[in-house]
Amino acid sequence: MQSIENTINCYEAGAVTRYHTHPRFSQFAQSDAAHSWGVTALIIQLHPEPSRDLLIAGTMHDTGERFAGDLPAPVKRANPELAAMHGALEAKLRSTTVHRGDYTISDEDNKWLKFADMLECIMFASLTVPQALLTPPWLSLMDAIESFAETLNPRPLLDVRSLMDAARDRQGFAELAGSFDYSGYASQRG
Repeated sequence: MQSIENTINCYEAGAVTRYHTHPRFSQFAQSDAAHSWGVTALIIQLHPEPSRDLLIAGTMHDTGERFAGDLPAPVKRANPELAAMHGALEAKLRSTTVHRGDYTISDEDNKWLKFADMLECIMFASLTVPQALLTPPWLSLMDAIESFAETLNPRPLLDVRSLMDAARDRQGFAELAGSFDYSGYASQRG
């Protein structure tokens, strides 16, 4: 249902902080807005023809966290029953407090959403704490994402493992410096 309150709820949902219990990732304070943008951007870049519903889902999938909070992944893994209850609560809150929060997507779009959601986690880690991606748990997650990508229909437009490896190995400095000619910079400053 569209209302002023739901519009405010939707906007405020973007301010929820992810990774709030992780001692390193929490220092970067990724918001749900930044995460959802990343998920949707990955869908746009990797899906040959994303549906409108998938793009809405990519943008809105965590808006229920405005009230339910972001349950840390280790808690979800340690207690699947709690994770299921939290997921149901988050979906209920999303559908009742946010306009377009009650989206319905196909099974295949749902797989794409899960894939992009997991891949965004790798991309965020590559940007903030890339050395984490060299540890066994993260390498295992990367393997799982690569395997999961092979089940998608349609298949991603890029090789997912190559994307994750390139993102992890890219430090950004050489790419930035390589795009500018600094040779006359010092003499041009006043």
